[in-house]
Amino acid sequence: MVSNTRLYGAAVGVASGGYSVVSATTASRMVTAGWLMLVVGAVALVHGLALLTPAADRIGDASGPLMAVYALTMLAIQVAWLRDSSPTGAAWAAEWTAAWGRGWGATRWARPWGAPA
Repeated sequence: MVSNTRLYGAAVGVASGGYSVVSATTASRMVTAGWLMLVVGAVALVHGLALLTPAADRIGDASGPLMAVYALTMLAIQVAWLRDSSPTGAAWAAEWTAAWGRGWGATRWARPWGAPA
């Protein structure tokens, strides 16, 4: 019998991988980010489906790192898209990207509303 944890992992892999594949293939043009989204999404999709098979015992330990790489890749693509799509997005992406080097406490997003900088 397949465990609930494995079913959850399979659902996350299929849903997120499927989303990436559909998003990449329906884009108006394929650029590097689109190809990257397509490849990483296809890997996540296949991995999610494989978790429903008996082969899951052999690949189970790869699930965590695979989804971490998937999440970071998708996040990087979104930040790049925000940076390139609008002046507001560019300002937000620059501040958010800089926060990685300073830690979350250094950004205005981590302070309570109205707290001084």
